[in-house]
Amino acid sequence: MFSSKTKLFKHLIVHGYESNSLKPSKVVLLVGWLSSVVDDEDKWISDQTWNSHLGDKTSSVVEQAVFKAVYVVENGLESIDQIPNGGQEAVLDRLKGFSRGGSVLQRTSVLFSTEPTCHSLCDTFCFQTRPLGLKPIQTFVSELNKYLPDDIYIHHGYLLSNEAGSSFHAETECTQRRYEYLMPLHIIMPTAFITPPAQQVTRLSNFRNNANNPARSPMDLHFPISTDDGQMRISYFRKLKEIFRVLTGDGRKDVHNYVTAGATPGMDTCYRKVDRIYHKSLFRLSSDGSDEGDSWVLLSVSGDTLLRGQVRRLLGMTLAVALDFLPLDYCKASFSSDMIDVPALPGRALYLAECKYSNWEAKFTDFRLDPRRSASTSTIKLHDEIEQLGLESPVMLAWQTRLHQHIARSCRDVFNADFIEQFRAQCVEKLTKLTVLQSLKNRLRSSMVEEFVQKFGVTDTSCLEEVVVMVVDEDTNATTTADENAHGSADSPILADNGSSESAQEEQPVVPAKHSVRETEAYKKHKELLTFITIPITHDDCPAVYREVLRLLRQADRSGLWPSSSTGRQQVIMPQTLLEQGGRGGSFSVGALPAHLPQPKGNTLFPELVYASFTLERMLLPSRPPSGMIAINRHAAFLPHRDSGVGAGQSTSLIVGLGGYMGGEVVVEGVGHDIRYKPLEFDGWMDIHHTLPFLGERYSLVWFTPLGVGVEDSEDALPDLA
Repeated sequence: MFSSKTKLFKHLIVHGYESNSLKPSKVVLLVGWLSSVVDDEDKWISDQTWNSHLGDKTSSVVEQAVFKAVYVVENGLESIDQIPNGGQEAVLDRLKGFSRGGSVLQRTSVLFSTEPTCHSLCDTFCFQTRPLGLKPIQTFVSELNKYLPDDIYIHHGYLLSNEAGSSFHAETECTQRRYEYLMPLHIIMPTAFITPPAQQVTRLSNFRNNANNPARSPMDLHFPISTDDGQMRISYFRKLKEIFRVLTGDGRKDVHNYVTAGATPGMDTCYRKVDRIYHKSLFRLSSDGSDEGDSWVLLSVSGDTLLRGQVRRLLGMTLAVALDFLPLDYCKASFSSDMIDVPALPGRALYLAECKYSNWEAKFTDFRLDPRRSASTSTIKLHDEIEQLGLESPVMLAWQTRLHQHIARSCRDVFNADFIEQFRAQCVEKLTKLTVLQSLKNRLRSSMVEEFVQKFGVTDTSCLEEVVVMVVDEDTNATTTADENAHGSADSPILADNGSSESAQEEQPVVPAKHSVRETEAYKKHKELLTFITIPITHDDCPAVYREVLRLLRQADRSGLWPSSSTGRQQVIMPQTLLEQGGRGGSFSVGALPAHLPQPKGNTLFPELVYASFTLERMLLPSRPPSGMIAINRHAAFLPHRDSGVGAGQSTSLIVGLGGYMGGEVVVEGVGHDIRYKPLEFDGWMDIHHTLPFLGERYSLVWFTPLGVGVEDSEDALPDLA
C-alpha cells in the first residue's frame, strides 16, 4: 500500500493511531451564513472602540457558532448547552491557529471590518483541531453542521497536509475577495428614467445574435436585440460598463469617500485597487422559491481588500451616474482628496461570494479553496473522495438559492416603489450641497481682497500678503496669483481642500521633526520679522462680548510667546500656513487634563486669556456644561480630519471665530458654516471637518472636554486672578 517506509511513518504520525501527542490536524472550511435583517451602520467609530468590542458583530457571531460546534465535536458532547460556563451564552477563546478569509484580525482598522448586513456565500475558515485520525474530513464537516444554527452552513472541508498547509493563513494569503450584490432589474434599470438609444444598437457577435442558440444568456432571452426593450437594455448596460471602467481604471485610488461614515483624505488604508466590476447574471427570483417572480440582476465586485461600505458606494455611484442623477465628473472627483458625499445602496443585498488563494492553488493541486474552479479528477491526489466543488455544484447552488431568497425577503421594504425617487432626491441633495461648497471654494482672491479692504478699511493691501492663507495648487505646490481661481479649475466639481476645522484634540502622536541649527535660526528670524494688520477702530465690528478675548488674542499673537504647535497638531494643519514652515499659523491648548498627564503650557503663558476664554463660553451658552479644554488657533489652515478624543472620545465641540477676516468658513460633513462671531456646536470627534480659505487675522476658539476630564477639572483650569 505504501511505496516506502517514510510514507508509512508519515501516515502513522498523521492518521495512524489515537494519541494526545499527535500533531493537531489543520483544516480549512468553506462557510456560508445569512445575516440578520438589520439596518446599515454608517456611524463612524474609532479603531480603539471597534477593537475593544472585538470587531464586527456579524463575524463574531458566526465565528463563535463555529467554535462551539468544534468544541462539542472534539469533546463528544451531545449539545451546545453542555458547554461549560454558559452553554449557548458562553464565549469561547479563538481556536488555535484560527484565521478567516474575510476577517481583519491582522489589520486592526475598523475600515477593514465586515458590515453587519453582509451575508456569505463562501468564506474561508482555517484552524487547528484535535487529530482526526482515520475520520474523513467530510464526516467532521457533517458533525459540525449538526450543531450550527440554521443560518450558518459549512459547504466543504479540507484536511491540509503538513507540506501544503503548515504555514497557510486564510486572511493574509488571500489574493482577492469578491462580493456580489443582488438587486431587482426595475431598480437598476427603471425604464421611466432611461432614454432610448438615438441610433439602432448592433452587436458584432454572431454567437449572441443567433436566436436559435441554446447557450444564449438570460439577458438575450429576456430582451432580444430585435425588440425595443432589447435595444434599450443593451444601450443602458453598455453605459454601465463605461462607468465600471471609470471606477476600476488607473490602478490604486483614494477611496476615502467610499468608506462607511467616511475616512479622511490621505489615509494609506484608503488607497485601494478594485480589480473588476461586472454584471454577472439575470434570473427570476421569488421569496417563496418558485420560478415565478421578479427579474433580479447580480453584480460582481472584486479587489485585493475592499473596505467597509466600499462595494455599496461603488454600485450606488454607478446607479446615480447611469440614471443621470449625478454627472460623470462627480464620480471622477470622488477619488480626489476632496470630501464628497457618495450615494450608497442598501447593505442587505450584499454578500461575500468567495476568497481566492491564487498562489496556494497554483502550488498545491489538492488545494481548491476557490469555489468557482472545480478540481478535475485528473488533478486530485490526496483527496480522491472529494466531490467536485464549484459554484455549479449542488451544495453551493442550494445555499446560493437560499441566500438569494433570503435577500429577496429582507429587501421587500427597501427596494420598494419609492426607492428610485428617494434615491434621486438624495443625489440631488448631495449635488446641491457640493455646488454650494464649490461656490465658496471658487472665490477669487482678488474679490476677497476687495471685500476685505471695503469692510475693514485697510488701505495697505501688502500686509495681506503676510497673513493670507495662501492657496496651494495640489499639482504644482505653487501659490495662485491674485486673479486666479483660489482652489483649482472652475471645471472641477470639487476643488482642493486647504483646511480643517479648528478642533483642538491632539491627533495621533508622530515622531517629532528634527531641525538643524540653521532651520531653528531661520524660524526665530521669521518670528521676529512678523508684522500685523491694524484694523481702524471705526471698522472693527467685534461685538462687545468678544472684545476682551480678542484683545488678549492679539496681545498673545504679538508677544512672541505663542508656543509652537505640537507635532500631532501639525499633521492636520496645512504646512504652508504653519509658523514653523514660514507661515503665520499656530495652535495650542489650554485647560485641565487628567492628573496623570502634563498640563498645557498655555495655562501659565497666558493666564488672563485662559480665564477670559472659559468665561466667554459661559456667556455665549449659559446652558452648556463647562468645557475642560480650549484650543486656541491663529491664522491656521487645517486639513480635513476628525479629532482623536485621546482615543476615547470627547464632548460636543463649540467653535467661534474672532478677528478681521474674510472667508474661513468651517465645513462640517460637507456643509459650510460662517463662524465669525457666530458660535457653532458640532461633534468634532465624529464629524469630518475643515476650514475654507481666508484673508486677514483669523483667530478661533474651540471648547471641548475629552472623556476623562470632568467639570471639576474645568473649574480648576480657571486661573485665580483675584
